[in-house]
Amino acid sequence: MGSFEYLAIAEAVAILLLSLGIFIIYIRFKKIERGLTTLNKKFSLISSLENWNKEEMVKKEAKVKRKKRYIVFSITSDADIDYSEIADSILTALGKIYGEPFISKSGYHFIVYYSDIKKGIVRVYREYADNIIAIFPFARRYAKKDFMIVPVKVCGTVKKAKKFLNKL
Repeated sequence: MGSFEYLAIAEAVAILLLSLGIFIIYIRFKKIERGLTTLNKKFSLISSLENWNKEEMVKKEAKVKRKKRYIVFSITSDADIDYSEIADSILTALGKIYGEPFISKSGYHFIVYYSDIKKGIVRVYREYADNIIAIFPFARRYAKKDFMIVPVKVCGTVKKAKKFLNKL
């Protein structure tokens, strides 16, 4: 055999190996592509399930009734303090310390204030009751009238709060 024949055989082997290498790369690429497609399908299924769970949770949260607390408080002051002064003082303190969005999130509502016995009731959502009680020392002055708001009791229903208010 001559050198030309060896060169032709070597060239044929090189082409064969190159073709085999390209074929192997092609097969691996297809496997990777299939794996990515499968993974993508699984991921899209998982993300759609996550979105479904979020949507369901939002629906459930909308249906759940938020629990409220009723804070019975008394006022210690020499001056006569009326309903609007107390309500404005508490709202101003809430706005200064926690900000305006907190007032709406907390569900703050001034229920009743009896100026003759200087006692009243405030309603808030359960999670924010401690925050509202913490505001009371800061709501101590309105229109040059000094007073102090003292939390007396926290109740779960307005009926219990009014019953407790009548006992005082």
